[in-house]
Amino acid sequence: MVGSAAAPVGKDDLRIDLTLHSGADVAVRSAAAMVVWAGEGTNHHVSVRVGDEASLDWQPEPVIVTGSACHYQSTRIELSGSAALHWREIMVLGRHEEKVGMLRSTLDVERDGVALLRHSLAMGTDSCAWDGPAILGPARVLALDLTVGDAAEADARRSGPGWAVMPLGGGSASLVLAVGKTVDSVRTALAEQVHVHIPVTRPKSLRNPPRLAAESRR
Repeated sequence: MVGSAAAPVGKDDLRIDLTLHSGADVAVRSAAAMVVWAGEGTNHHVSVRVGDEASLDWQPEPVIVTGSACHYQSTRIELSGSAALHWREIMVLGRHEEKVGMLRSTLDVERDGVALLRHSLAMGTDSCAWDGPAILGPARVLALDLTVGDAAEADARRSGPGWAVMPLGGGSASLVLAVGKTVDSVRTALAEQVHVHIPVTRPKSLRNPPRLAAESRR
């Protein structure tokens, strides 16, 4: 993905709709971090559907929420029962020594119409206790890494300084959360915990060529 260096800003409403048909195997990356500039309420909506025996590996560069930003981010993912998913989000609250703006983020994942994950974040201005020891503390970078399918190998909860791993869906999915003071420190924590999950590979039973339908609107 390649975006404008001047967006989102003001009241921008960015939308990405992505559909993977049966058997598709897709990796999504971005050319650079997305910087959220000052605004009255920018929005970024992502809608994803992953079909039977299709796999999606989503790892864009971080989202940087500047000090004057007011940003709302929502993601909805619909998976078929045989779909595989690796989904990573990294968010940075403020640039170097900059005050923190406002971020509201939700991630909803369903498999065969049944909820697998409902995750929400409220950080920065007007949020309660977000910078307390139970949530971010002095950290300003937070990450989420979700794996669904055969690649998910987390069968028990475990945690360490600044990170935690949680099994979902009876062991068929795993969620890793990490916080840190820098993007590099968070990426290191994720690499140590989820390196066995990457990449999400196409099922061996694939016989038909992949088909991808995607649309991005601003």
